[in-house]
Amino acid sequence: MRRLRHYFLLIIAMSHFACAEALTTTQELTVEMFGVFKVPEGAEGNASPKFYEITFVSILLGGDEELEYAPEATSALRIIDRPQVVFREDVEKYDGTSFTSATVTLESAVVAGGKYSNYDLTLTDPIITKTEDFGIKTGKGVHVIIKVEWQNTIDRDRDAETEAVVEPTFELEVEES
Repeated sequence: MRRLRHYFLLIIAMSHFACAEALTTTQELTVEMFGVFKVPEGAEGNASPKFYEITFVSILLGGDEELEYAPEATSALRIIDRPQVVFREDVEKYDGTSFTSATVTLESAVVAGGKYSNYDLTLTDPIITKTEDFGIKTGKGVHVIIKVEWQNTIDRDRDAETEAVVEPTFELEVEES
């Protein structure tokens, strides 16, 4: 019985070390996007979209050294009110690099999902910039969050079953993660 207990403890210890080795920290640039129920300036509607179809084009990290990343292939993503990773890149080789801004470029053509139809829109300014000091540090990456502010961007007439849509606004957040 004593020998069985030693084997059991040995197995638990080995599995613990195996799991700890598998949990290595990666340094990644991660870009997420999601819709938030915040009223953009000028939106006077009475409804919000079900989704937006938005295409992520690129991200530029600016500072003494500039890094620009773009996905190999771009396609419209259906953005809803839950975070969705739209881009991920390993940035370990830039460990210790500091930046002063993040600029995200989106495709100007977007689609808003309304109750009665989907609506094609053109963004007035598809480039979003956040000026803030941040960096890539040992064991940490950079997490960029694009918030699509879309509350009340649809003016819905329930009797006529029609909708008029105005474009959303965007807010950018940058976190060291």
